[in-house]
Amino acid sequence: MLGKTCYKCGEADHFANVCEEYQDAKARGVTFVPPPPRPRQGRTTAMQEGQQRSLPADSSANRSGSTYTDRLMREYFLELAEERRAKKEQEAREQEERQAKEIHLERERKRLERLEERKRYEDQRDARLLRLVRVEWGGSMRQAPERKERKKEKVNERGETVEEEKERLRREIAIQPSSEEEEDTELILLRRRAARININDKRRRDPEKATMESPPSTTPRKGQRTGVMADARGIRPELGTEAKKRIEEIKSSEAGRTVSASTILEPVGKLSLSMKHVPAGCGPGDREKYEEDCRDLFEALTIDELKEACRNEKISYTNRDMAIKRLVTRRRLKAYDPINLPLPESPKAALKVPRAARSLRSKPIIEDAEEESSCVYALVSPSYKQVYIGMTERVLSLRWKEHVAGAAKRRKGDKSRRNLYTWLNKVGIEQYVALPLVFNDDRKELEAIERSLIKNWSPSLNTRLKKKRTKNRKQRGKKERRRARGKKGMSPVNSMVKEEEKSAQSRILALRIDGVADETVRIVNLPRMLTKNGKGKEYRVVSNGGVVWTDNWHVVRRLFGETRVHVGKRTRPFRKCKRLFEREGYVKILDVVEASPTTLKLKGELVKMFKCGRKKNRLKRLRSSELIQYYAAAKIFSTKKSRSKAKKMVNDVVKMTFGVKINRRVITKVRFDDRIKKGEVIRLVRRKIGCLPLDCAVKEMAKQRTRVVWTRGPNVGDMIHNHRRYAVSGVARCMCTDSSLPKEKGHVHFRLSTWEGCPDITKNVRNIPKEWSEDSVKRLQEEVKASIHRIDWLNIDTSKTEITDEDVKACFNESKGREAGNMRSVIELKRRLDGYMCTPLDRNPGETLAMCPEVYALGMGSTFIANDGYEIQKDEESEIIERMGTEYREHGFLKYGSWKRGGKLGRAYALPKHKDTSKFRPICPTFDEPGSRLCRKISQGLNGMLFNLPESGHFNLKSVHLMTTRLGRMNGFLRRGCANTGILGASYDIKEMFSRLTHGRILRAVEWCIWWFETKGFLGIFVKNRGKGAKLSKCGAIDGYRLVAFSVVLEYVRYDLKNCFTVASGLILRQTVGIPMGKSSSPPLACLMCAKSEWDFLLTLGSQKRLVAGMRFVDDASVFVACNKRVPESRRRAEEILCMYEKCYDSNLNLKRTDEGKREWEFLGCCVRVEDEFPFLSCHQTMKNENDLLEGRDLAFQTIQDFESWTGKKEKVAAITSCLHRIRQNSCSTPGMIVAVIVLRLELRRRKYPDVLFRQAIRNFSRDKEKVWKRIADLLCCG
Repeated sequence: MLGKTCYKCGEADHFANVCEEYQDAKARGVTFVPPPPRPRQGRTTAMQEGQQRSLPADSSANRSGSTYTDRLMREYFLELAEERRAKKEQEAREQEERQAKEIHLERERKRLERLEERKRYEDQRDARLLRLVRVEWGGSMRQAPERKERKKEKVNERGETVEEEKERLRREIAIQPSSEEEEDTELILLRRRAARININDKRRRDPEKATMESPPSTTPRKGQRTGVMADARGIRPELGTEAKKRIEEIKSSEAGRTVSASTILEPVGKLSLSMKHVPAGCGPGDREKYEEDCRDLFEALTIDELKEACRNEKISYTNRDMAIKRLVTRRRLKAYDPINLPLPESPKAALKVPRAARSLRSKPIIEDAEEESSCVYALVSPSYKQVYIGMTERVLSLRWKEHVAGAAKRRKGDKSRRNLYTWLNKVGIEQYVALPLVFNDDRKELEAIERSLIKNWSPSLNTRLKKKRTKNRKQRGKKERRRARGKKGMSPVNSMVKEEEKSAQSRILALRIDGVADETVRIVNLPRMLTKNGKGKEYRVVSNGGVVWTDNWHVVRRLFGETRVHVGKRTRPFRKCKRLFEREGYVKILDVVEASPTTLKLKGELVKMFKCGRKKNRLKRLRSSELIQYYAAAKIFSTKKSRSKAKKMVNDVVKMTFGVKINRRVITKVRFDDRIKKGEVIRLVRRKIGCLPLDCAVKEMAKQRTRVVWTRGPNVGDMIHNHRRYAVSGVARCMCTDSSLPKEKGHVHFRLSTWEGCPDITKNVRNIPKEWSEDSVKRLQEEVKASIHRIDWLNIDTSKTEITDEDVKACFNESKGREAGNMRSVIELKRRLDGYMCTPLDRNPGETLAMCPEVYALGMGSTFIANDGYEIQKDEESEIIERMGTEYREHGFLKYGSWKRGGKLGRAYALPKHKDTSKFRPICPTFDEPGSRLCRKISQGLNGMLFNLPESGHFNLKSVHLMTTRLGRMNGFLRRGCANTGILGASYDIKEMFSRLTHGRILRAVEWCIWWFETKGFLGIFVKNRGKGAKLSKCGAIDGYRLVAFSVVLEYVRYDLKNCFTVASGLILRQTVGIPMGKSSSPPLACLMCAKSEWDFLLTLGSQKRLVAGMRFVDDASVFVACNKRVPESRRRAEEILCMYEKCYDSNLNLKRTDEGKREWEFLGCCVRVEDEFPFLSCHQTMKNENDLLEGRDLAFQTIQDFESWTGKKEKVAAITSCLHRIRQNSCSTPGMIVAVIVLRLELRRRKYPDVLFRQAIRNFSRDKEKVWKRIADLLCCG
């Protein structure tokens, strides 16, 4: 390339394709500008005259111009080609992106179609399942009308038809085939009974008339029927030789037998024949089964038959239940009590057995005695319930020989086994069997197992290590009685007890390390061995599922209570994981920590301080680190009362000495944001606490007690509801003339869920809109800073602690990115509804009603101002409060509750009703009133008085979840009311309870209740100082309670009725009629008034009170009356009792019947059902949107948040779990529970909840519930 020139840059010795300047400009994308032309060198163009110039020399100027033009043209075409190429590449890329997007959209569409198809299929499957459950469940209800159309049949004196009488007789007389031995016993009893029959008392017959050409008639000999039928000729075959021989043997044995003094000849009849077929086994659970069979048999008897059975057993008859209980006890004692042994026939008849014949006795059985040597064994008998538990390190046969020798010699010195040997000598050694229970070569393991079995079973033949029984105990404690009452009235679903759970109650807990074959029952030794390996190690411990701890659980918890155990993704202290170890499987533990002897020593010193208050002074001389050790040692107390007492004692000393409250926590409240990492926030707060100038022990304790909790953002209702502002101001202006919003009667009036222009997020006001803004970092910074600045209990200044932006940004997860929020749509809706009143609906707070403010003002006026029960006050609010305070102090109420400064009267408002939005329900909140604290205490006392009234005297229901328990008790109560029990039920709604009752009637109900308790010897009600709760007691004082005299309660009720003020539409009103609305005392006053009326109603019924039962929750009541369904007069009387109930309340109240004459109705969110057979009454939880879901309509009730609401997944799972808890508590019918769970899943699917979330919730919920819930979970999670 030497001598060549580049046409781009004009330089020599290279071509344009290797020009560095041109390629550099091209790479940078800029226009290449060539350098200016250089002066020509070398040959000159000057010529002498006459010389001819060459053509290139003559055209040099023109050639240079054309070269520059060509260069520009080339650059233009090159750029044009580059643009064209880039354009083609861009179009190709856009085409590929469009195709990829179309493919993605197609895949997404198909995925959504598959999800929609699956959702449709699951909805149809749930609907089919729901229909099947209802068809099976409602079969009896559909057959009820058919029973009424049957013809009248002839009945006997018991009201039974022929078929029913036959069925009853079949039940009473067992028809099961019996064995030969049982037939022989029956023959013996029949023969004994027949021996006492007087022949002269037999039924006389007419003389038989002989007919011609007929053989003489003979009367068959009476005796035991052989069961052999006659042949075709009417001739019965005779007994065989063997049968006759067997009968003669029985006769001879009976003739030579002497009647024993303890033998009672039982009467032969239907009852004895049926009792013969109730076997008494000797296996586990056979005794309970025998008692249950006997009880079922006696309950099937009539009153006359039961009295006859009592006379035969020589038992006094008082009432049916007591008689059945005594008969069952007598049968149990005869079958299982060893004292009921047959005595010898006579003193001379007890002959001694010759020594040569002793070897013929049945020898005891020793099972598997030669396989292992060391074992824990049991001496059991198939005939007696007495058991002995022992342990031996030798072969079991040798140990058995020692027992045989001890029983024979009856050694006097061996006191530990005196009971065993005395008993074996009495009943015979041949009656018992030695069974090895557990084999082990370690003596300590065997001793631990023996000790646990003796404590758990408490065998009567053992004398050591048994449970210590309380001496001179006259009655069970209050908690035990309450627990027994709870078990007695437990619903059928909650009272299901599995047989495997019964057997597992005596299984000994054994643990082992995963990978190690040897198990150990000494629980303390296993973690103590792991502590030698150091900290920071994780162990996998395998449990066998036992529930009996050989080392007492309190000991294990005291020593290793602070060891961390993995539970899911978190860790939990060992002291809270008892049930986790009692499940069969493995458990992961980390950092095994054993309580040091110092901690146990400190606990002992705290106990001494409890006993002697003067020893508390030694705490004042200790340092802060030592006091914190005392505070930590308080955790190992077993009872909460002792822990609280010890912590309070140490905390008071630390506060008085150092000014620090070590019982406080650092709580950081952070608004929920799924980008925030909660763990990083905790670490940030702990780092900032670590920088504070504190003692090391106090600093570490404060860091350990740091918590971060989520707070929810404002929901849709908090942002758009403005009804309180319009209710207080009373100013309204109609803006409906030019509005395009839906109207009703010329005014804006519509529900947001029915408006097409409403966003989906705002149709449910419980939803929380999603907000993505740049202020999230700043808000988190302010929240963390506020939590640290609020620490005023460390006795230091924390206001100078700074939180930088870098610290806060580290708490955000930027990988999630930003998604589209829906806060803007809510703000836009609020702007469109500006000038209109938005309010929730009564009984449906998740729905929003938008209406004209003028219409709402008219509703407030008709509800409060124009109501006859309110008086308009002309005084100012401050004057009224001052007058109330003066009267408050004059009555001496200050010693029971303070008068709050700065208090004000309640601001009333009204809510439109869900069924009819033109009607309003008044709401009068009173939480800001100055005397609200004492009002709460008095209401607790009134509730305590109401709940302690006898339950048989009224229908009041304490809580909705107790309805299943009440129905269970009412079933048994009504069943005993009459024969052929039928139930008439009715449901009522008590109207105008809070607005029409006079104050005098309310005071008379309170005075009656006080009089009733004063006649029982009570002087007042004890109210809890902190929290809720009240007690009735005749003692002078109760720890944690304060006595409020009945006179104070009555005086405050008078004061409260007199000073009931509220503010509505800018006016101050005083309620003169009705129960004070909005106060804590309103519900107990209403219930007391109703209880008084029901008490009087039941007294007027007299003996027919046993036919009536009911339940009432404030103003909703259901009443049931029992009648004999075979006797029309009994049914007519039951209808009259229902009519009497409708008139038992105050004349100012109206009772509206709500059951519409059906046998099922809705009551307190449940469906109460009346059946024809026992159990007569049942209920199950219902879902409010059930009809809308089955008919395909939009959801009318917004009970829970939608899935798109901006809350955590744990909160959504907790909402589902709470619904399942409510279904379980309020249902005593398995089909009803299944229906409610299916409807819940349909509603969750409608709210766009994924099925995975529901399956997770129901599986976790059913893990420790009854077997029926596990089956429901398997049924609904199988897909």
